[in-house]
Amino acid sequence: MYEHRAQLRFSDTDAMGHVNHARFATLFEDTRIGLLRDLAGRGDDLTSHGVILARLEIDYVRPLVLDDNPVTVQARVVRIGTSSFSIDYVLEQHGAICARGLSVLVAYDYTAGRSRPLAAAERAQLESALETASAV
Repeated sequence: MYEHRAQLRFSDTDAMGHVNHARFATLFEDTRIGLLRDLAGRGDDLTSHGVILARLEIDYVRPLVLDDNPVTVQARVVRIGTSSFSIDYVLEQHGAICARGLSVLVAYDYTAGRSRPLAAAERAQLESALETASAV
């Protein structure tokens, strides 16, 4: 499991005084990038061959409020397909779950303009993360 800590900023809040829903997607994105970089240390870089975000789901559990303490986002690889893989997320503030998310990423050939099968090295990287992931 990969963990990312992020400090919220005043500019993340909306007129209602809580963190805007769009910021959750950015927190998940920052976590996803960190996870992929962490996996890059285990072999071939997944992102160097082309990976695109195909889907992002967010379930908002409770409001996220501006605070001096960083929030925590945990992420793990939960599924590996032929050309895609899924990552799930849990965002917490003070130990309470504020949101859950799921993203689907697709291996992509930018030259051909279409998805491509995951390379063996990419699959091995993802499988190493899947094997070490604990329940979130």
